[in-house]
Amino acid sequence: MIINDGKNTLTEERKANAIHKILFKTIYRKKDGHWRAEYLKKHRVFHAMGDNCYFEPTYLPADACLISIGNNVRIAANVSFVTHDIFGQMFSASPQYKDKGTFRTHFQTITIGNNVCVGGNNNNARSSN
Repeated sequence: MIINDGKNTLTEERKANAIHKILFKTIYRKKDGHWRAEYLKKHRVFHAMGDNCYFEPTYLPADACLISIGNNVRIAANVSFVTHDIFGQMFSASPQYKDKGTFRTHFQTITIGNNVCVGGNNNNARSSN
């Protein structure tokens, strides 16, 4: 994968968080948002997670390691975090651009500051600050 911080690649981070995703979809969906936030912080699922957070979604983003969450943050149900585009895949597969080479998917972090409430059914794209 193209992301490497010197410690782990993005692919390794995805593998490490696979069990958390399964648990969130099954057992942990019955827990409340405060419990889920503490679990995510304890297991370092996100790049960073502050204190006094609430995480209502019962599923995890694909690349949670690229997301930082500040203190006193509330994330409501059905919130999505998109840390990458899919244009590289589309252009690489297109006959129109075949002679242009391979296009890469662009990844970027998402940072949510302190004292933020992310409302339900929200889509947070990469480069959000």
